[in-house]
Amino acid sequence: MKNARELHQHAMLISSEADKQLQAGKVEKYLELGKQAFELEREAAMMLFSELGAEPTRSVLYRSAATLALNCNQPKEAKKLIHAALSGSPPEAIEHELIELDTQVEAVLVEQGQISHQQLAYLTLLRGKALNFRIKPRTPHHSLAIVMDHVTSYLKTVKSALISYVDVSFRKTFSPSSLGQRYELVLERIKQDANPLLVNLNWKSFGASISTDLVIMSEDFSQPINDWKRVVFEDFRSEVFFLDYDSMESIEKLCDKYEPVELRAIYGNIIQSFSSAKQYVVSLTDERFNETFREYKPVMKAVRDKIAPYVEDILDEPLKLVKTTGLSRPESEGAISKKFIIETEELVNGVFSRIIKDIHIGSQSIYLKEPLQLEVVYESGTFQITVAPLNLVISGKTFDQVVDSFKKAFAEKYFRLIGSEDDTLTTDERTAKQYYRDLVFSTTKK
Repeated sequence: MKNARELHQHAMLISSEADKQLQAGKVEKYLELGKQAFELEREAAMMLFSELGAEPTRSVLYRSAATLALNCNQPKEAKKLIHAALSGSPPEAIEHELIELDTQVEAVLVEQGQISHQQLAYLTLLRGKALNFRIKPRTPHHSLAIVMDHVTSYLKTVKSALISYVDVSFRKTFSPSSLGQRYELVLERIKQDANPLLVNLNWKSFGASISTDLVIMSEDFSQPINDWKRVVFEDFRSEVFFLDYDSMESIEKLCDKYEPVELRAIYGNIIQSFSSAKQYVVSLTDERFNETFREYKPVMKAVRDKIAPYVEDILDEPLKLVKTTGLSRPESEGAISKKFIIETEELVNGVFSRIIKDIHIGSQSIYLKEPLQLEVVYESGTFQITVAPLNLVISGKTFDQVVDSFKKAFAEKYFRLIGSEDDTLTTDERTAKQYYRDLVFSTTKK
């Protein structure tokens, strides 16, 4: 008969194999192995049921068994094991973990009647590799409530950085010759699959768990591409959100790896979101949004200059509002030598970028401390620029029109607020005035 230690070791081996099966997208096999691991761990824990003095081993085994029970969608069993652990004298740290685990179990019990075992296992996979963000107001004008525009702005920033990272990583890993005419189409489909998913939310302040699925529900490609897809989100997490922005050695390694235009595409908006001019603060937390692992601070100018370098924004040709939708055979191969043609359709929505270095309106010029990268959103025939700290929302029918209108509105509001006494301004206007002060270097009038 095996003792508790041997049972525990066997359970951990099976649990590790179960995780590999889940990563490979084999949900049913994951659940089967997960149940085996749980039953072994529960047996090990029960051997110490009456051994109340065997701490911390007793509570550690019960906590592990409860976690495995939860992973294989047996929350009621998990709850029993948690209560058994708490009936002893677990160390304070483990007691807190058991109570937190019990909270998770309660949440799953609420979900259990709504989703299947397979769906829960799928969510467990996504949550296990998610980036957990807490977004809170820098100045709590509305207690802990946060303006919705700030939340959506940050989530769009993360999405933009992720899609840029996928694009850059794919192009560096696979050459166009490896896929021929299908190269851009394959990349476009992968970027669609990489669209980030919200897999957990918390409304106490605002917490969001962001993950992606490039393996299970996404399209299958060649083995090299599938292998790359399995690790690209983890690479993104590591290089963008776990990067030590205070280490010039880490920054130099990125500069060796990426071209300036690639660095700006990936990091430009992300490091702007860390700026003290933003009206919100972002933290990286545990999956319950309780423990803060890292609060993002403004990066040094030397770092900004390296990983978000100014890149001249020049369009070689007019902006084309079309997107690639697939490859099809031409109706006639007479005049067309290629066997396939690229199908396009009018773009319904999209996100573009424009970098503004200085602003010149009539006789007035505004010089910025650093280039301002604008996100231009196109949807159903209208372009829109939103800058939440300034409460500016500008719309236009063309790309150039909305950029020009933004510059005029930016300048008009700047000179009005800078020329006004603070006690005559609203709270939002004072916040916008401070944003201008942080952004503008100087002005001139002819």
